[in-house]
Amino acid sequence: MRKANLIVICTSLLLLAGCGSGSKPFNGIYSMTTPYDPAAAQYINGLGTGSISGRTYQANLFTGAGASVQLVPVTPYSTEYMGHLFGTSKAYYTPTTIDNVNPQFKRDQRRSKADQNGRYTFSGVPPGEYFVYAQLVENRTGVAMYERVTIANGQKVQIDLTGS
Repeated sequence: MRKANLIVICTSLLLLAGCGSGSKPFNGIYSMTTPYDPAAAQYINGLGTGSISGRTYQANLFTGAGASVQLVPVTPYSTEYMGHLFGTSKAYYTPTTIDNVNPQFKRDQRRSKADQNGRYTFSGVPPGEYFVYAQLVENRTGVAMYERVTIANGQKVQIDLTGS
């Protein structure tokens, strides 16, 4: 009985930490546990000379035209947020609801929209570590995908979001 309880507790802790062995995101409603620290994300509001550009698409499924693309500073809060959206995958098709999201978190991001070829650009990016996150929707179905990137001042980074 003790061993069974220990297994259940350990499995629960792994799932909550986003370290589960499955590749699916948390399925259901998740409540954020990490407090939002606006100071940790402030570097996104600075001036920089870097740029991040690329394409958004899902091979044979979505062209990426008109995709919503966000540039999210990597912080403990955003790491927890992305971990529960995506689990261990780089893309997901099943929406996950995250409860009690701090409204400042959404303000501390940059947004872009992909053109008709799925191309997007963020310019004037300050040095730092970011999640580049895209949502593609076609024919009332969709996919979300991300990549994690570190950029130095003046660096030009090419990131294609393909979900693989």
